[in-house]
Amino acid sequence: MVEQTNMTLDQTDLHYRIAAFVARQVVKKRHLVLIFMVCMTIFWLYHCTHVKIYTYLPDLLPQHPYTDLARKYPFGAINRVLLEIRVKEGDIFNRNTLQKIINISDDMIFIEGMDRNKVISIGVRKIKNIKATSWGLSVPSLMFPSPPQDDEEMEELKSNIYSNSMYFGQLVSLDSKAALIIGEFFEKGVDYKLAYRKLEEIKTKYTDQNNEIYITGNPYLYGIISHYIGQTFKIFIISGIIMLLLAAVYTRHIRLTLLPLASAVVASIWGIGFVGLVGFNLDPIILVVPLLISARAISHSIQHNWRINEEYAKSMDMEIACENTIKALFYPGMAGIVTDAMGILLVAYIRIPIMQKLGIICFCWAMSMLFVVLIQDTIFYLYLPLMKDIDSWYKKKRSGIMEKVMGVIALSGKGRGRYIILGIVTTMVLVSGYFTSKLEVGDIFPGTPILRPASTYNVACNVMDRDFPGLMDPLLIVARCDGERGISTARLMEKLSEFQFYLMQNPLVKRTVSIADLIKTANMKLMEDDPQCYVLPDTDLSIGAHLLGLMGGGAEPDDFDQYYTQDYGAANLVAFCQDHTTRTVTEIIRYCKDYISRITDKDIHFDLASGVVGIVAAVNEAVSKDQVLISIAAFVVVFVFCSMFFQSFVAAFLLILPLGVANLFVFGYMGLAHIGLSLQTLPVSTIAVGIGVDYGIYLLSRIREETIRFQDLEAGIIEAVRTAGNAITITALIVIAGVVFWFMSDIKFQSDMGFFLSLVTFFHLLGTLFFLPTLVYLARPSFILRKING
Repeated sequence: MVEQTNMTLDQTDLHYRIAAFVARQVVKKRHLVLIFMVCMTIFWLYHCTHVKIYTYLPDLLPQHPYTDLARKYPFGAINRVLLEIRVKEGDIFNRNTLQKIINISDDMIFIEGMDRNKVISIGVRKIKNIKATSWGLSVPSLMFPSPPQDDEEMEELKSNIYSNSMYFGQLVSLDSKAALIIGEFFEKGVDYKLAYRKLEEIKTKYTDQNNEIYITGNPYLYGIISHYIGQTFKIFIISGIIMLLLAAVYTRHIRLTLLPLASAVVASIWGIGFVGLVGFNLDPIILVVPLLISARAISHSIQHNWRINEEYAKSMDMEIACENTIKALFYPGMAGIVTDAMGILLVAYIRIPIMQKLGIICFCWAMSMLFVVLIQDTIFYLYLPLMKDIDSWYKKKRSGIMEKVMGVIALSGKGRGRYIILGIVTTMVLVSGYFTSKLEVGDIFPGTPILRPASTYNVACNVMDRDFPGLMDPLLIVARCDGERGISTARLMEKLSEFQFYLMQNPLVKRTVSIADLIKTANMKLMEDDPQCYVLPDTDLSIGAHLLGLMGGGAEPDDFDQYYTQDYGAANLVAFCQDHTTRTVTEIIRYCKDYISRITDKDIHFDLASGVVGIVAAVNEAVSKDQVLISIAAFVVVFVFCSMFFQSFVAAFLLILPLGVANLFVFGYMGLAHIGLSLQTLPVSTIAVGIGVDYGIYLLSRIREETIRFQDLEAGIIEAVRTAGNAITITALIVIAGVVFWFMSDIKFQSDMGFFLSLVTFFHLLGTLFFLPTLVYLARPSFILRKING
């Protein structure tokens, strides 16, 4: 039997007495505790059956005036789908392709969740050909219900399209080789998986040797994400297998392999059950974070169970071993789990519903480890057969390769080594600081950041952007005018047209559209297509007459919903922008604000901003504002908890310094690699702070414990790194293994988040093993040394 060491904790200390009481009650009342754990697990398992996995559009929109505007004035462009039909040879003006446009438009109208009044193409009833007649304006359909029947009708259709800027370049490409069908889904109640399947059926049905189909838009994108759920679960399984293999290779004991798996499973049941209880949905794109929590459960469990084995090897009494483990790890374990959970909870501060749900769900999921790891694992050990091979296992692990490596790492902080480490860290901090200064907020490249650049979706985005410049990135501006006439005033229409002209002076804007364009066109038609009459009438009565003429010429009431509200309360100005990268969005919003600030008419209002560009601007503003706040909050929370646990501000400072350095390294890498600070990277640093400090807490508490035992700081550091550093390394590698394989995901959001969580965990591991011991060597903190010979 291994010789038992003396307890190094002060048994008169209140914290020790509380830990000892909890340990004694868990061991003595194990039967009641087990019944409680089983009942709770059954309760949460029942609620797991109510969980649904799907993407919900409003969850992705930040709480911001721009999104409030989009909801108040639903002119579209948020939940729309774009379908382009493109010919390989010739142009679209052939009966086959034109009939396909009509049929595709009809099929899209009947997709469940589609707003039928907002399906737009040259092949639907609502797209009109404005004509002047002897009695006024006539507004027949452009090409409905059938395509031209002969060459004469075909030429007339071409003429009608080519002469109308509302159609030519917007619904038909400038090279006449592509046409666009636009559909708008309702914001709520959409089954994106079904929508994706129906759109794929349309794509398959109408693609032939000469006609290609490209599809983009949020509903289609979210359907793609749902389509990848199978791949997501495969990555879950692969990650789980790798984590188990690492645990098995490291522990070389089936008990230390399977018990952590059981902990992860039970913690998952509790976490997912909470989701079902509160009625949240699980979004597929954020599933990498729950898997990270499962990896943390395995990590905590390995550390906890490893200590039980060590204590059992010393005492050869399982009850004593379990009590000693709870007493020794009660506060480090609780502090580690709580800081994990609090770091995750801070994500809920981000004013985006999906992040708020993520923070709340994963906080409760992480807090379940207080019961699952600290209590359940202990109970399992008390019921399992005693380990007969404990002596040989303990001796092998004490003389293993990992402990020898940890011994070398511990010695690296002695003498000149500590100054070399400080020099390396200082150099990396300066370099990282430089590249961090170049970090941008938002998307740096066009397309959707949720999928990979080479994905079919982003390829379709590139094709559409080439054929219809600016189409993918509209900015919607709402115009209002006080008074009973609303927008039907000459002054507002003049300002609207002036704003359009102003926007077109910016090279980042490709084109603009508003109701003013339709009124100019109607005015020109009434003057026998005289181009000189493509102007706005100069009286309110004339503006009102043109609006009534458009409505009364055969149009349906909802035909102009994309241009203005039916009560004439607001009009829509659309600016089609070059892209939605950070620089473009920032410049366009600034450019618009500059114009609005110069408007002197106090009864005329222009409200920013909806559409893709507006929503991206809202997300960017939320990310840039919340990043600083939640990062500071994360470090404050860690500082407070660590100060309380160690009863020392110095200890808290020693712990957060490596965390700050590790986070700076990650941001520096992002700046170097031209990766923008986005929605998927925003929670990483905050979550990682809670995880990273866990390693520091375990090591620092072990340094204090071993220093008291050896009565020497240097010996205590070496022994702590050799033992606790061993467990910390394998648990960090398990966490990395749990998320690094997400790089295989076709969902770039998952891939990026997995990569950054792996990267920041790796930096936290290095900081804990090298930088923290060096800081302790140099600081010689009194909260450790005061108990030597004390």
